[in-house]
Amino acid sequence: MTLLNKQSILKTLPRTISFEQYLILDAIRFTIEIIQINYDELLEELQNISFGEDKNIPKVFNSAWNIIDNIQRLNEIYKKFPQQTELTLFKDIAEIKFFRHSYQHLEDRIKEIIIDKRLPVFGAIKWAVNDNNKLFSCLAISGKFYGKETQIINPADIVDKALISQITLMTTVRQEKQTFEKEIVISDLINSLKSNIEKLETGLSFSLKQKGLSPENPGITTDIVITFNQA
Repeated sequence: MTLLNKQSILKTLPRTISFEQYLILDAIRFTIEIIQINYDELLEELQNISFGEDKNIPKVFNSAWNIIDNIQRLNEIYKKFPQQTELTLFKDIAEIKFFRHSYQHLEDRIKEIIIDKRLPVFGAIKWAVNDNNKLFSCLAISGKFYGKETQIINPADIVDKALISQITLMTTVRQEKQTFEKEIVISDLINSLKSNIEKLETGLSFSLKQKGLSPENPGITTDIVITFNQA
């Protein structure tokens, strides 16, 4: 899934909009492209694991948690965008902040997670595979497996035609001073992100058109690299 196409208004912002709007929207664009990298890497690693290729479990969990982290960051950046009413991209998945906070403060709850609850510190990830209608599911554990019961995806329940789907992070979150196990479906999170990006793009395009502003080529001043050679 491609979150931003080449013609996205977020990639072709006119420089005549306010400087504050320009910088915030470009930060949104850059964060979305980071999330794209995170998700592509996650899909690639899950596919490799599913078909018995070299496994890189730390990379899987790094990608999954980075998606959580960056989507919450994206939401917070969006809140800074000048507007008349307070809006969030993810009203329907507001609980993502609890997962992000859990990840940020993981080191504070190591004993509680590992010793008391006997859970893998970075959680577990389960996903569904549809290989030309050959259906199966997989489960990846971060670190040592303590033998604790874990809910898997029943292959009989797989309906998605995508090769990899129903990617679900199982971890712990802390709310109201209580720590408990909770799941978040990353596949749904990405689909929601895509839908909200499209709404944002449509709204921006309409607003700019109303103001008589047209998309512009980003030119050579976007995502630049500067090389300094020895004299």
